[in-house]
Amino acid sequence: MTSAAWTSWSSREALSTRGRTRPRAAIAWSVRVLVLTLVLWGTFSNGRFGPWEVMVGLLVVIGCAWAARAFFRAGPEHRLWPSLGRWRS
Repeated sequence: MTSAAWTSWSSREALSTRGRTRPRAAIAWSVRVLVLTLVLWGTFSNGRFGPWEVMVGLLVVIGCAWAARAFFRAGPEHRLWPSLGRWRS
């Protein structure tokens, strides 16, 4: 595999939401929310953490979700910050 395969932007077709049906998107988001809910419930439901620790944990998860969404939205149209870390040769 060439280095260009690891450092080039995805094609417009791969980044596009065209062709995805509304039910498919709803199922994908439902599964993500369910898994995240189960993970958080398993972590915070046993009573080992106080209310402030739970709140900080939830804020960290929300921050990570926001960062992941921003990362996956990065493409040719939105590439200022991701392009700063891109390898150039």
